[in-house]
Amino acid sequence: MLVKQHMSSEVVTLHPDDTLLKAMTLMQQKRIRHLPVVQGGQVVGMVTESDVRRAGATDSTSLSVFELNYLLDQIKVSAFMTKKVHVIGPEDPLEAAALLIYEHKIGALPVVEKGHLVGMISSGDILEAFIEVLGIHRPSVRIELELENRVGALADAAKVFKDLGLYLVSVVTLPEEEGKKTRATVFRVSPTDPQQLKEHLRSVGPPIVAVR
Repeated sequence: MLVKQHMSSEVVTLHPDDTLLKAMTLMQQKRIRHLPVVQGGQVVGMVTESDVRRAGATDSTSLSVFELNYLLDQIKVSAFMTKKVHVIGPEDPLEAAALLIYEHKIGALPVVEKGHLVGMISSGDILEAFIEVLGIHRPSVRIELELENRVGALADAAKVFKDLGLYLVSVVTLPEEEGKKTRATVFRVSPTDPQQLKEHLRSVGPPIVAVR
C-alpha cells in the first residue's frame, strides 16, 4: 500500500499572509483539523486546530462578536503556524506515514512530490486502510493461535484452513516476546461456525488463544 492510494488529493490550504479568522472559518466550514500553509506551491508551515485555539485565546470576554472578529482578522497565519513540518511522498509506503505520525504525535502529513504539495494523509486515512487490510469490515471469523517460532509454522497453520475449505481474509503475526518459543498469530477466515472450527483446531492444530 502506498500513500497515494489513501491520501486526499483535494487539499484546503492557507497562505502565510492569511489570517487566524480565515483559518478558523475554513476549519469550521470544511470540518477539518489540519491546514497546510503553502507559498509558491511549497509547504512552509502547518496550522492545526490546537494552533488556532492557542492563537485565538483571549480574556477579553466583554468584546462584541464584531470586535473579536476584527482582532482575529489582524493575526497572520505566519505568526502562529508550525514552521517545522514533517512530510511524506506519494510513492512512500503507508507504514512510513504511520510511523511518522506515531513518532511525532501529529494528526496528518502533507504529501509532497518534487517540492510541491499533492495531497494530505491523516491518521484517520491510515486507520481506514488498516481496517481495510485486516478485513475487519468483512464477514469473517477471527482466530488467534500460538505458533511455534520455526520456519514453516505459518504455512502449516494456513494448510489447516485450506483443508477445511476456508479462505484467508487476513493474517497478522504479533511481535515476538523475548524468551517465548511461540508467537501469537491472528487469522481472519471466511465465515464458518466458530465452535466447530475451534474443535477441529484443537484436534489437529496449534494452541488456540481465542476464536471470535
